[in-house]
Amino acid sequence: MSTDKNILKEINNALQWHCESNFTKDYHKTVKALVNKLKKNKEFSMDSGKYLGWVAGILYVVGEDSGLFEPNNTMNDKLYYSKTELAEGVGVSITTMKARATNIREALPEGSKFEADITYIYDDGFEESFGKIMDSVDFPDIEKYRIYTEKAMRSQTYEDTVKYLEKAIEEAKKKINPADFNELEGTLWLECDARPYLQLKSDLAYVHFVEQQYYKAIKEYKEILKLNKLDNQGVRFNLANILLIARRFDEFEELTKEFDEDRSTFMMYARALYYFMNKDEVNAKRFIKMAFEANIYVPRYLLDMEMIEFPIPDQYNLGDKVEAMHYYELASETWLYAEGALYWLVDEFFEYVKKNDIEVDYDKEEVLNEVDAIYQMINNNK
Repeated sequence: MSTDKNILKEINNALQWHCESNFTKDYHKTVKALVNKLKKNKEFSMDSGKYLGWVAGILYVVGEDSGLFEPNNTMNDKLYYSKTELAEGVGVSITTMKARATNIREALPEGSKFEADITYIYDDGFEESFGKIMDSVDFPDIEKYRIYTEKAMRSQTYEDTVKYLEKAIEEAKKKINPADFNELEGTLWLECDARPYLQLKSDLAYVHFVEQQYYKAIKEYKEILKLNKLDNQGVRFNLANILLIARRFDEFEELTKEFDEDRSTFMMYARALYYFMNKDEVNAKRFIKMAFEANIYVPRYLLDMEMIEFPIPDQYNLGDKVEAMHYYELASETWLYAEGALYWLVDEFFEYVKKNDIEVDYDKEEVLNEVDAIYQMINNNK
């Protein structure tokens, strides 16, 4: 009843990649020792269920024996992963991972322990070794897009990042039923197998955005919105800012019509800036008021009244400071592209706080001096 050779090959290939990418050499050595021990048990098989569950279970057993899940490891130059991170990294639920680990423990001789050295050593040759792994190991399709995504994240140049993200997108697309592109056009996000594909396209668009390759970014974001019209990913916010930077105002108007009922912080500030850039004072004033009502903290960061706290937390509540930080990270450059926008924001902000009896720690003149310094720095860097 031993494990089928083809399944065992898939398990070993996946284990090799996870170990080479995320763990130490000794961890990989210990994982292989565990697999060899399991192979000797002719009554034990890993044929049932998805093979990734067994991959996660094997990594978990070695991790548990090696103290991988101890949060204090980072203070001692040792690797640390939470159990949730390990399960998500492999692509299974924590329940499945623990269940397979239990199956594995039961198949081992009593008292067996597989302890690896998890002391972290930075590997300057990671890029070269990673490339060799990808060339030599035959991964199943379910793993390939993750491999290329990881490679993109490790890349040092824009060109390499784009190259590997495009490969990841190509592999992720293979997981989608071709008929779904027509049958679910506009609602593709509802198909779970399509989500990695859509997310990777969003990642690629953002890379283009950061590198000021605006036309390429716009193209990707528009393709995503065509496939996912409800925009569960929130890419409309990025697209809105790029369209303002590129002064593609007709397309910005079309975008806001599609999401006319969106009263979020991100869209209200974008629409206020749009009207300011188009010298529509009435609508600019109307939307900046709506923007302040959505989040009053945004001007404090755009105008350098408060400093951003890094790293910015992922989670935020509507209208809080963390949401304002996320907006600043996304749109601060957009406001700098609009000539005089920060001076206008100062006037509108101080008028609003005065009218609504909101206390601020700075007076208007101090903030204007900060804005002068911002524009001076920009001019000096031209």
